[in-house]
Amino acid sequence: MTIDEHIIANEVLREVKELLPSPFLKLELETQTAKGLVKYPNLVNVDDYDVVGWIKHNIQELIDSTVYYKLTIKRIRKDYQVEFKYAGGVHVHAIAILEREIKNNVEKLKTLELLRAHYLEESK
Repeated sequence: MTIDEHIIANEVLREVKELLPSPFLKLELETQTAKGLVKYPNLVNVDDYDVVGWIKHNIQELIDSTVYYKLTIKRIRKDYQVEFKYAGGVHVHAIAILEREIKNNVEKLKTLELLRAHYLEESK
């Protein structure tokens, strides 16, 4: 079975692929799916975790994403000698976008923490 066939056969991955707006992002989904098949015997499945488990997994991924944004900012500053926030140019703009995404991740993390607490309380 090809990677694309695996994606088509998996409801969640198929739905995600349909959401992705570019060939590059669809190729990244295929790459991630291939890595997942090597690392794990199965692709993601709704029954892999309960609601709290999926929320926790999402929290972990958002924390990773936040770390990667910070690292990207530091790499831009290092590679392109961007020292001043108001220096102008594409690199400063890129940093501003990444900083906004960090803030968005933190807001998502707050929401997920509330949802986690709700579902933990509901399961009592």
